[in-house]
Amino acid sequence: MNLLRTRPELLEQAIEELLRHDGPVQVTPPYWTTEPVDIAGRAIPEGSAVVFALMAANRSHQHFASPDDLDITRDARTHVAFGHGLHHCLGAPLACVEARIAFRTLLDRYPGLRAAAPPESLTRTPSMIVNGLSALPVHLR
Repeated sequence: MNLLRTRPELLEQAIEELLRHDGPVQVTPPYWTTEPVDIAGRAIPEGSAVVFALMAANRSHQHFASPDDLDITRDARTHVAFGHGLHHCLGAPLACVEARIAFRTLLDRYPGLRAAAPPESLTRTPSMIVNGLSALPVHLR
């Protein structure tokens, strides 16, 4: 928060990094193979369900340096929080615009914005697909 307040030009990068680090979707709904396919040396038979772990892909040591660290100065535009290629979310650009407006408004309107609970006390919404907190208590002033 402090870095964004002092360097507002990092907001777009911060949004991409937040999506990479703790995106909204853990895994995709299942896809079914229409023919046998080889994925990383493993044979997947025709008719098999395949689920893509987007959050795991975004934490790849092969693709991101120190992937478990949140670094809003990182160029994280290659994340797959919204899927990839043909299956990239159509609403991704709108979600990023909404995030930019929300973060900018919060930072400008509430300079005293801070967490009202320690990180270890926060709980996640139980879901195998969607990722998010059950609640995020904050102090606005």
